Amino acid sequence: MRGYWGVVAGLVGGLAWLGSGAALAQPADWSGFELGGSIGATGGYSHVQSVATNKASGNYFSGTDFAQFQRATDDDILQWRPSGGLEFGYTQQYGHVLLGVAASANTLFLDQSSQTSEVFQSAPGTIRFSVDQRVKADWQATLGPKLGWAQDKWQVFATGGLAVTRATLDATFSDSSNFNGFNGNGHSSNTETMLGWALGVGGGYALDSNWALTLKYLYADYGSLSTSYVITNADQPGNGTPVTSTGDLKTNTVLLGVTYRFKGL
Repeated sequence: MRGYWGVVAGLVGGLAWLGSGAALAQPADWSGFELGGSIGATGGYSHVQSVATNKASGNYFSGTDFAQFQRATDDDILQWRPSGGLEFGYTQQYGHVLLGVAASANTLFLDQSSQTSEVFQSAPGTIRFSVDQRVKADWQATLGPKLGWAQDKWQVFATGGLAVTRATLDATFSDSSNFNGFNGNGHSSNTETMLGWALGVGGGYALDSNWALTLKYLYADYGSLSTSYVITNADQPGNGTPVTSTGDLKTNTVLLGVTYRFKGL
């Protein structure tokens, strides 16, 4: 999370510099439809955890396994990936005030994993278990209003609204029990289209009456998804322990781009 706040602090400082720039000749008119492209980076953050259910009888886990398993799988994961995207919107300028609506879509390429391996406390020195929990997402899109302030060729703005992505939570368990050549295992995966919310700030500089450079920071929160499986061993078909894995997804995106304003439409 420290990396997130460093990015935010740097962006806020950059926007302050933009907003305090000296007055330039030929003030820009920011009104019109806009279409642009951008490149940058996205940081994906997820908190993952798996919880095993202690049934009345017929469990694969025993004793301290349940608490140990929950503690061992409780983890925070963070991954930064390159990102590129497209933006489309409309802005109307009223004096210095900018009002509009903006839509964006950018790549994520997130495949962040939490991997843990421990020896069962209930079987010290004999059986080791391993768990892999993954959160994946390839894209995100946003839509919402835009409010800004224009000064000569500069603008600063804030935006927020709806965000959507398609994410996958994948969870895998295995151990080294080796009962007649079989080990304990379990796996499941769940993919969902997730609706969340986004907030962002940015700035721009007009190169001429149509083209502009932009810098934007966007935070999005998509909530959580879950997946369930049963840990079993083929040599002990009557014993099984249900597991539910959960993972949330938040993204921090920084993009540098160029936009074209269509005048007279």
